[in-house]
Amino acid sequence: MEGKEKKARRLVFIPRDVSPFYEEKEVEFKWEGGLPDAKTFSKNSKNLIESAKQKLGLKEVFEVSRAGEGVFRNFSAFELKIKVDIKTDLYLEVVYQYSKVWMSESCNDLLQIESEMAKSREAKKTANQKKKEKKVMEKYCIKIGNLEKEFPIEPKDAFYNWLYIFALMQDQNKELREKLINIDKDRQVGFTDIHYKIAKNKYNCQARAVAQFIGIYRSKSEGFLRELFPEDSIQTLKGFLEGGGDELFKRYMGEVYKYVKNPTLFPSSE
Repeated sequence: MEGKEKKARRLVFIPRDVSPFYEEKEVEFKWEGGLPDAKTFSKNSKNLIESAKQKLGLKEVFEVSRAGEGVFRNFSAFELKIKVDIKTDLYLEVVYQYSKVWMSESCNDLLQIESEMAKSREAKKTANQKKKEKKVMEKYCIKIGNLEKEFPIEPKDAFYNWLYIFALMQDQNKELREKLINIDKDRQVGFTDIHYKIAKNKYNCQARAVAQFIGIYRSKSEGFLRELFPEDSIQTLKGFLEGGGDELFKRYMGEVYKYVKNPTLFPSSE
């Protein structure tokens, strides 16, 4: 007798023209077991994509994680890099995780991260350990040498999405940015991350950030994005913040989340 077919659920993120410029849809699909390796995640990602296209009526759905195909693997936060200063490039995941400030702790200087700590998975492992120790996260803080800027933890997805879009707007990621703009021409696309499980207290996801980027682009135009991320100062994260990037973050919050009634929750996520 054959066993019952196993099912799983994941979120599909769809660009929208109004705040917060994305929508979440939960999709059920067939989960094929196996070792938790790249082959298994790739196989299940394809199942998720086919189910999402069928159930949501989307023309295309793209996996933007390491389980993605071809260039879409590079949208993973474990692959996408941020130029912190002239000499320092770090994976987005590293910058994000080490921007977290836990109670009774100080900001982490991104220029002082040891080489072994700069591995993305090590950065995430460190943050997860803080959670296990039941430490409370107080804020985000980007510290680059003597420069130190603080950012709020509400709305819960805002800092991560902003940081991700910042990375996309930097020159080294121009090809990835243009790839997103070109695939959205028919406006029937969605994005997934097979690794992102639906759960409370899980808010930040690269597929959500990608969908928000496209939603802002199609609704507000590239010119608006360039107002938030000026070309003359975005070459490095340090230069951007020295030029008032933290104030532009406030404008991003005001424009992108202005119609979000409860900024601590996201549509359809809980």
